[in-house]
Amino acid sequence: MSTETPDWSQSSLAALAAHIVARHHVYCREQLPRLEAMFAEAAAESGGRYATLPGLHTSFHRLSGALTSHLMKEESVLFPLIERIEAAQRGHTPPPQSSFGSVGNPIRMMVLEHSEAESVLAQMRAATDGFRAPPDAGARMRALCDALREFDADMARHVELEDKFLFPRAIAAEEAAQRG
Repeated sequence: MSTETPDWSQSSLAALAAHIVARHHVYCREQLPRLEAMFAEAAAESGGRYATLPGLHTSFHRLSGALTSHLMKEESVLFPLIERIEAAQRGHTPPPQSSFGSVGNPIRMMVLEHSEAESVLAQMRAATDGFRAPPDAGARMRALCDALREFDADMARHVELEDKFLFPRAIAAEEAAQRG
């Protein structure tokens, strides 16, 4: 089995979208409830020792709700549209019509939501010195910080794949399909 990273600039948009869903969306959906539970466990273990923990939990809870909605919009609306645009480009047919005009419109909204999520994660990173557990932290607090660090890294790769590869190529494919 190859461990090489695919060249996402050359893969089909459908393959890239499928990879994002299978790897990053599934991971996110698995981790959001797990991390919520870990926050509760860390709070119980710490007995209120960490003043930053309630604020971190509030930020994460807000992020969790936003991401749940974001993933649904990508999977049910944007990614299927991108796949239809790619098929139109391959078939030299006009791109599909959508209620929001160009694919660039929902993409701009997704990029804005990515920026908002990154802002929340950056605040959480800053409040925890890069998701480092306090020196006197118990096992549950250390596990929470480790899990948040992993979640943050996965989000960075997830957003990079969409913002750097999928979205610009989808806009280009729509333009190419419009030219025929």
